Amino acid sequence: MNNWRQGYYKLINPEKYIGNKNAIRYLSSYELTCDKFFDTNPSILKWSSEPMRIPYIKPTDGNVHYYLPDYWIQYKKRDGTILQELIEVKPQKQTRKSRRKNPKQKLYEDITYAINLSKWQAARKYAKDRGWNFRIITEKDIFR
Repeated sequence: MNNWRQGYYKLINPEKYIGNKNAIRYLSSYELTCDKFFDTNPSILKWSSEPMRIPYIKPTDGNVHYYLPDYWIQYKKRDGTILQELIEVKPQKQTRKSRRKNPKQKLYEDITYAINLSKWQAARKYAKDRGWNFRIITEKDIFR
């Protein structure tokens, strides 16, 4: 499956979506799969794409930047408990240090990973402060 598919998602259940219903952008086939799942799964009560800007300190320059997590969802568990989560969708290779031998590729991937860690640390705190969870979803979660 092409990982870099991009476009705008057309809602099937617009009453569940919070935000601009005509501008739900996906930047990968992974995000498109999540859009479809959140839109059509009856356990997902409400959802939003790129719902907020979370400040974080970028380790490469020490300045404040803003991170947009991919999703916010509200869902009902089998036991009836209602939970909320922030979700980031990433290829698994971007969720760990590089395993490459090429020094340039390794450096680039390790910098990307360090920046992602800073974003995710800020997102975890943001979510925790609101009683939510933060989760990273990879292709292993989406296509199992």
